[in-house]
Amino acid sequence: MTKKKISESLRGLWNNTVVIDGIKIARVCWHEDDSYKIIENEETFKDATQDEFIPITTYRTKKELVDALYRAINK
Repeated sequence: MTKKKISESLRGLWNNTVVIDGIKIARVCWHEDDSYKIIENEETFKDATQDEFIPITTYRTKKELVDALYRAINK
């Protein structure tokens, strides 16, 4: 999968989740850090909105996330 394809899959991700190549990503835009969160596949967007929610990892920018997903998907 190319970086462009990954980036297109994330386009418009706003207060929702998306699965890219089996990796679930959530974005909760009203959270202070407004970051992209990698979450467990069984977790929901509602789970990610909780104040004490701990994701697998977070990425501050879309570019950081796309780079990490590209490396993980294409190894």
